[in-house]
Amino acid sequence: MTPGRWRPWLLVPLAFALACPEREDPPGPDGVRVPAPLGPAISVEERRRLREALPEKEARRRERVEVLLADADPARRVEGVALMRSDEEDESLRLVALLHSDPSPAVRAEAAARLDLAEPELALEPLLDALEDPAPGVVVASLRTIEMIGDAGVVPRLRPYQHHPEGIVRRAVASAIDTLE
Repeated sequence: MTPGRWRPWLLVPLAFALACPEREDPPGPDGVRVPAPLGPAISVEERRRLREALPEKEARRRERVEVLLADADPARRVEGVALMRSDEEDESLRLVALLHSDPSPAVRAEAAARLDLAEPELALEPLLDALEDPAPGVVVASLRTIEMIGDAGVVPRLRPYQHHPEGIVRRAVASAIDTLE
C-alpha cells in the first residue's frame, strides 16, 4: 500500500459497524468482545442450493442476462456478462464463447474477469488463448483471472508475454508470475 493515498473502500467495514449499533458482538472465551464477521462466508455449493430454493428469482436473472446479451450496445452486453455466474457450467461455457467471439473488447474483458469462479479445467485454456487478443484490456483481465485461479503450471506459457509491447500487459504478466511462483 502506498502511504498517503486515500482509500475510502477500506472504511466500509467500519461504516457498516457504526451503522448497525444494535448488533451485539458476543464475548470470546477470555471475556473480550471480538467483532463478528460482517457477512457469512458461504461455499459455491451453498450458493447453488440457495439459488435453487428461489427458482423464480433465478429465472428472472437468466431472462435479464439473455435480453442484455442480445443488445447491440456493448455497454448493455457488459452488464449482461456481469450478471452471469461462472460457477455454473452452462454460463461458464457461454462466457468462454463471449471471450472469443464478441466484437467488443469491453465485453471480452468482462467475460475473462467473470471466469474467476469457473472450474479451472474449463477456464484456463480459453484464458491462455485470450492472451493473444489485440486489446490490452482483454489480455490484462485474462492475466488477472489466471492469477486468481492459481495454477503454477501455466507460468512457462506466460513468460513470452513479458516482452509484450504494452506496459500494462507486461506489469500484469509480472504480477501473475510473481503470484504463481
